[in-house]
Amino acid sequence: MVFKLRSVAPCLLLATLAACTTVGTTDGVVGAETRKGGFLGLSTKDAVEVRYAKGFAQVSKVVIGGFKVGFNDSKELERKRETMAYNTVTRGLVKLEGIDDATRQRVTDEMYEHLITLLQARGYQVVPRETFTGSPAYQGVKEFDFPYQEDNSGLFSSYGTGYFYSPAQIGPKQAFFTGERPDPGAFAGFDSMGISNAAFKFAEISDARVLNVSYIVDFAGAAGSDGFFSSTAMRVGQRMTVDSGILGISKGETGITTAQTGQLTLGQPVHSDQEFATIEDVTSEVEAGATMALNAATGYLRGGLFGAMTKTQNQTREYIFHATSGKYADAARAVLTQANTLMVDKMAELRSGG
Repeated sequence: MVFKLRSVAPCLLLATLAACTTVGTTDGVVGAETRKGGFLGLSTKDAVEVRYAKGFAQVSKVVIGGFKVGFNDSKELERKRETMAYNTVTRGLVKLEGIDDATRQRVTDEMYEHLITLLQARGYQVVPRETFTGSPAYQGVKEFDFPYQEDNSGLFSSYGTGYFYSPAQIGPKQAFFTGERPDPGAFAGFDSMGISNAAFKFAEISDARVLNVSYIVDFAGAAGSDGFFSSTAMRVGQRMTVDSGILGISKGETGITTAQTGQLTLGQPVHSDQEFATIEDVTSEVEAGATMALNAATGYLRGGLFGAMTKTQNQTREYIFHATSGKYADAARAVLTQANTLMVDKMAELRSGG
C-alpha cells in the first residue's frame, strides 16, 4: 500500500525538533479498526452483540415490520492526540459523488430479498408484512417518507448527511424502530414507542414475532500514526463498511412470552477490501495556509515556539470520493450480505438456546 502525504504548509521549527502534522490520502482500502468495550475498553466486542437473548428463544414465525438501509453521503473524520503538554486535532472532510438513487434503491431491494431467503433457509416462517401493518394494532403508527434524509450537518458545515432507503417490496413509507436512527432528536422516542406498542399489541392476535432490521453503509475511513516527538498523521481512504446494524424482535404475548424485546447489533463493522472510488483533494491551499498561520500565531501567544509548533498541527483538508456506480454497488452488496448472514445466523443460534 502506498501512502500519499502532503503537508499543507512549511514546518515552523527545525525537523530535528518535530515534523509537521499532515492529512493525506492512501491508495487502496483503509482497514477497519477493531472496536473495544467493557471495563476501560480492554475487551474486544463480539461480531454481533446480544441484548436479552431469551427474546429470540423458540421463535419460529416472524413478520418483517421494518427494513431499511442508510447510505452515508458525507462525514467528518477526526484524529486527536492528547498529551500532558499539548493537544492536536487533524480532520478530513469527505463527500461521496457519482452514486444515484437508483443504485442504492436496487441494492436495498436485493438485500431485503436476501434477508427473507436467509430466514427461510434457517427454518423461519416469514408471514406477509401486511399481516402486521394491516392489523388494528398498527393503526395510528407514525410513518416517514423514504428515501429519508438524516442530516447532522450544521450552520458552518455541510458534512454529516445520508439517506435511508426502504425496499420497493415494502414501499416508500415506514416507521422507525428504537435505535435505528443515529441522531433521532428529542422527540423521536415517542415515534418509536408507537411502533413498539403496535408490535406488542400485534402479539395478542398473532404468534408471529415482529422483526426490524436496519443498516448504515459507510464509504470512508481513516488511519493514523504517531511519529517522532510530536508529529501525527491521518490518512483518509475508501472503505466500504456496514458501520452499524440492528436486528430487533418484538415481545411475545401468545406462545412464548418475554419480559423484554431482544436486539442484535453489530459489535464490529463489516468491511470489504473492494475498491470503488478515486479520491480528489479539493482543499484550498490559500485557506489552508491562512489557517495554519492563524494557528501558529495563536499558539505562539499561548506557549511560545512550542505552542506555535503544536497549534500548526491542527489541520483540516477536504476530499471528494468519485465513485464508480457498479463497483460501489458490488462492494455494498458484499458487506450487506455479510451483515444479513451474521444477524440471521446469531438469531438462529439463540432460537435453540445456543
